[in-house]
Amino acid sequence: MRNIVHRHLGKVVAGTAIAVAGTAVMVAVTLPGTAGADDTGTRAGQSV
Repeated sequence: MRNIVHRHLGKVVAGTAIAVAGTAVMVAVTLPGTAGADDTGTRAGQSV
């Protein structure tokens, strides 16, 4: 019985890890290229 529970837990943890990695990939794909780090339109960093 313990072996069955241990195997099931391993599958659940592996499935969760795959789901988290997939979510991270989808977020990275849907974000814009600079993700808000682009400051070319402001005066920040420009010499006056």
